[in-house]
Amino acid sequence: MKDAQFEDYGPTLLSEAVAEERGIIISRETMRQWMIAENRWTPRKAKVHHRQWRERKACYGQMVQMDTSIHDWLEGRGDTVVLIAIIDDATSDLFCRFFPTDSTATNMTLLRDYIRRHGRPRSLYVDKASHFMTSRPATPDEQRAGKQAQTQIQRALEELDIEHITAHSPQAKGRVERLFKTLQDRLVKGMRRAQITTLEQANDYLEKVFLPMWKHRFTCEPREAADAHCSHKGFNLNAIFSRQDVRHVADDYTFSLNGRRFQIQKRSIQAGLRRSKVIIEQRLDGSFRVRWRGRYLRVTPLPEHAAKTKPKPPRPKSDVKPPKTKPGPNHPWRRRKLPLAAAPPATTRK
Repeated sequence: MKDAQFEDYGPTLLSEAVAEERGIIISRETMRQWMIAENRWTPRKAKVHHRQWRERKACYGQMVQMDTSIHDWLEGRGDTVVLIAIIDDATSDLFCRFFPTDSTATNMTLLRDYIRRHGRPRSLYVDKASHFMTSRPATPDEQRAGKQAQTQIQRALEELDIEHITAHSPQAKGRVERLFKTLQDRLVKGMRRAQITTLEQANDYLEKVFLPMWKHRFTCEPREAADAHCSHKGFNLNAIFSRQDVRHVADDYTFSLNGRRFQIQKRSIQAGLRRSKVIIEQRLDGSFRVRWRGRYLRVTPLPEHAAKTKPKPPRPKSDVKPPKTKPGPNHPWRRRKLPLAAAPPATTRK
């Protein structure tokens, strides 16, 4: 087995690859012994774990873990991508996608697509990344509502009635951490053999090849057969998984967004709209909607204002003081009436 493409394979993965590509069945233990004899594999010592083991959840959909792995997934062959994954705690069922970046929008996209396919999980177990937790103080509106400061994803989870659980260490969410170790081995080498070079090819390989294999080989049956996912019917997922900001409506029924002003159309105007607050939904597809009291308003972008003339630069300061000027004869200061002074006493000349 001196083939260069199998140089960094372990015994288990190598025995599977040889069986798949060459039709030769070799047990994992036999392959391991051969690789040890050729100094291609070092036996691993058993690790002593001091952390307490946590039992899996009982039902499918009772809790899912979510995380992102930044890794050289395509080994420099093409696009730079990150992998965002959701794994079910009870069954290890996997749902993942490649994205260009790890951001609020990409995490929202994966959550929305997961819910569309499987339903709403009861709880989501994540780390303290900035997408899921924020350190900013609560806004006045959040304070009046008695809420803590929220990220966009926290708000979406609250609207969907999904419990948000935060892990305080990477070890606490061990299932998804161990998942990425497996994917960085099996998935990377599978895409190498398939000559994947683009984001689209990588996601196509995930959907058609890797995830079906994962479901067949690595998932397990839950202790209870009930599916704990809840239906997403009645929820507008496109609206919930959007960036929502508040804007004030001016007296002329306009508001500003991203440096431009928009006019609310006349047929959308109702009593109480002026000087009130509207919610701007900047959706994942790049569009936006304007919502007020549960209904959507029609708006029109206003033409951009002409560029303002640049202000005149200030005069350079000088140490020479300007000369004092004498008020003219008609200056208001001269016309001001002053009280008459008492006349001096008359004197007689001797």
